[in-house]
Amino acid sequence: CFGYDKEAVTSVTIRFSSAGTYSFDALEILCQPMDGYAGQISRLSEDVLKQVTIGVDSVSGSITLDRPKILCLSIPYSAGWMASVDGKKAVLLRANLKNMALPLDAGNHRIELYYQTPLQKEGWIVSICGLFVIGVIWICTERKYKNKRKEESRYKDDE
Repeated sequence: CFGYDKEAVTSVTIRFSSAGTYSFDALEILCQPMDGYAGQISRLSEDVLKQVTIGVDSVSGSITLDRPKILCLSIPYSAGWMASVDGKKAVLLRANLKNMALPLDAGNHRIELYYQTPLQKEGWIVSICGLFVIGVIWICTERKYKNKRKEESRYKDDE
């Protein structure tokens, strides 16, 4: 079955690029039968997202399921992605270590995914507060120098 040939392979030769001592106490050769491969692919393609719309920072579509399932998406998992199912906020899961997944109940569903940069709102708040502080400092500094110039002009007038 090694290399998906019809006949079983009874031995394997392994060559290493450098000399050394190697141990293969727990080495096994396993075969994954490919007999039902076409049927498995056909079953996996039954429940897919349809009417997909892809935007700059959004993905939407619809799906119909005959039983509860998890929709695995080929979008990399990131904390900035949010999801809603039928207009209600939903929890995105991490699937296959790197992609997103969305648990769904049986029935017809409208899926909406959208991306918001994490901490973007907080960043705007900090930036606005920083500009406000700079403005206050500038106003205070201008008043101080304005008062100082008034006093200096009074002294010149007195001379």
